Amino acid sequence: MKRRVGIFAIVLALAVGLMGVGCSQASGSADNAITVSASGTALVATDKADISILVTSHGGTYEEAQANGTRLANDVIARLKTAGADEANVAAEAGEAVPVYGGIVEEQIMDGYFDWDGNWIETGPTTVYYDMTGEITGYDQTTTVTVKAIDAAALPTMLKEAVAAGATDFANLTYSVGDRAAAYQAALTAAVDAAHAKAETLAGASKVYVGRVVNMVEESDASALTLTAAGNADALDAADTSTLDVQAPEIPVEASVTVSYAIS
Repeated sequence: MKRRVGIFAIVLALAVGLMGVGCSQASGSADNAITVSASGTALVATDKADISILVTSHGGTYEEAQANGTRLANDVIARLKTAGADEANVAAEAGEAVPVYGGIVEEQIMDGYFDWDGNWIETGPTTVYYDMTGEITGYDQTTTVTVKAIDAAALPTMLKEAVAAGATDFANLTYSVGDRAAAYQAALTAAVDAAHAKAETLAGASKVYVGRVVNMVEESDASALTLTAAGNADALDAADTSTLDVQAPEIPVEASVTVSYAIS
């Protein structure tokens, strides 16, 4: 009798052990998980700006135009530094002075005639036209001052300071995000939230419950993100300082994930 009880205990123990192994395998199988893919977007404020500031000067001769251009460009750079631009991020490229050709020039003169006694008798103003086409009337020279990594909030002030020093136009306005990692992390968080919401929707329709995450794959590549936005430099008018009150834009940053959740 004791021998039979011992054999029965061994068989029961093996059966319980096998039942435990079967439960463990079932909880990790694809039948007990739901897998979803989702993307998330975060609007990230740009906080840096790059811009080209054009300084055009005029002179009666080539040398005079070049000298005037150098002086004005130096004045603009000095104002930019005072406004907070880092000297290491400011560069200037001087162009060659180019001739300016005249066209039809209009001039008002006093008309009249000499009488028989040699006296000048004025008859009134008249307009005289001179054809200056093909003749050089002076020279224009443009220097491009490029400023990078400007605090975007300080950009309007810098532009106004540049105009006050002699800047005549603007080009190549670009905004960017300084902290790339934080921007991408915000998008990743949004992607994971979207994945969980999608899983909850599917689970609810299937009358099951979403559990813990059993696997997660980051599908997007942070290094491939373009965290820049072009500004409208054409809208900046040196003659109207109100156009210089620009606002830094927001950039949509996207990330994608694939997540598997346990279900029960």
